[in-house]
Amino acid sequence: MIGSRRFTIVLFCFFLALYLLTFRGLSVGDNVYHYEFARSILTRQSLALPVSDQLLQTDRSFSPFFAIGLDGRPYSTLPPGLPIASLPMGALGFLIESFSDYGQDQEEPTDTDPRFDVGAAIEEIRRSPSGMMTGLINPVISALLMVVFFGFTYRLGGDRLRAFVLTMLLGCCTIIWPYSSTYWTQPLATFCLFSSLYFLYRYKESLDGKYLVFSGLLAGFAVLARYETLLFVLLFLVYAVVAPEQRKSGRLKTGLLFIAVAGIALILLMAWNHHRFGSVLDTGAAHQHDLGFSLKGDLAESLPSNLIGLNRSIFVYSPPLILGLLGFAALFRSERSLAWVITLMIAAGILLYSKFSFWATWCSWGSRFLVILTPFLLLPAAMPDIRRICKGKLLLFLAMTGLAIQLTAVLIPFQRSLISAYYSPGAAGDHLLRSDIVPQFKALFSADTDYWWTSDPITAVFGALLLIALLVTGWYLARAFVASKHSADDV
Repeated sequence: MIGSRRFTIVLFCFFLALYLLTFRGLSVGDNVYHYEFARSILTRQSLALPVSDQLLQTDRSFSPFFAIGLDGRPYSTLPPGLPIASLPMGALGFLIESFSDYGQDQEEPTDTDPRFDVGAAIEEIRRSPSGMMTGLINPVISALLMVVFFGFTYRLGGDRLRAFVLTMLLGCCTIIWPYSSTYWTQPLATFCLFSSLYFLYRYKESLDGKYLVFSGLLAGFAVLARYETLLFVLLFLVYAVVAPEQRKSGRLKTGLLFIAVAGIALILLMAWNHHRFGSVLDTGAAHQHDLGFSLKGDLAESLPSNLIGLNRSIFVYSPPLILGLLGFAALFRSERSLAWVITLMIAAGILLYSKFSFWATWCSWGSRFLVILTPFLLLPAAMPDIRRICKGKLLLFLAMTGLAIQLTAVLIPFQRSLISAYYSPGAAGDHLLRSDIVPQFKALFSADTDYWWTSDPITAVFGALLLIALLVTGWYLARAFVASKHSADDV
């Protein structure tokens, strides 16, 4: 039955199998720094990056992502959340390498060796057991996001069948799927923020303090994953204390507890800053300036592109989100405070990322920064008031269009083809009228799919097991859907 514990476990396993089958892993420079940070912790018991690592020192495009600390050693200037979250599975990868003597027979080229190739070095990391296992955090986190989203939509709308349909739309027909295959920070930040709001909603329903603690912990870790999410966490704090069912003293306790729990991550972050650079506020992120990044983006160009442009619009690349827009009025009528926090978060996020000079986010599928807003935009579609609007032909059209767009991205590595397009002559194009979907679709007929489970017989066995798991769990979910639909029709 939809909504049972068994169903929830099967739902998680379905999306985990799907995301693992289409997993790509490390692909670009900042991915390497997250990996190297995790590797330093696990193999060197050090918070500094490897001083002599040739890959980090050779390519100039990598140099802005680390800075020399007070002790003279290089430290990553990227947020530490993703490599920290990757440690458990990364440890397993390094353990596999230690037992298999992976890479021991490979000659280490010198810094001036002309044979050294940065692209080949990144590919070697991506295919290594440690690189593979370290990057698996995003498929797991994205599958967990689907479970949380199902629970939130069910509690909000009271309809298990509808919650299931919306969860399938989010997981298969939006950019959540392509980004689950990457080693970028957006999937982790998305899970932490959305789960934090979910537990806040549970707390406001029951006033059970454990939900507030869970919410605060996840909110704090979201900041560790991406610093700018502190803006959204502050909105969550306001939402936490505006519960009409609480007295003023209760609101104060709620706010203080949320701040105390979320503040654990902030204290750790400030200690990390002080250890590296001698100041609790210095993240070492001068690389933003070195790369020309600033909050001086042209809103006249970026805002329309992020909203309706064919190359970056969150609605073009995730068509089912249109259903969420139809539900905001109903959400305001029944859950005003929740509606306000989601609306303000979406508005602030779109303005912030549009104002960022790097809003176009090269080698991305749609707007990489707006991935964080995806589940929040679809959530209002759970409202029962719009049930008649969001069904039939409209729902089918948005679902099929979204599925086709995501398949175009996951069947071949979208980062590689879009990186090539980015560096090609005249690549700085029109984000309103031109779209990466077209060249990516054309590449389907000529490019190599290059899945991790096609490289050798051993990985092929794991791929076959995952495919079987996907088919079995998909069959179970389909049966549960049909049974629930028949029950609803009978009522």
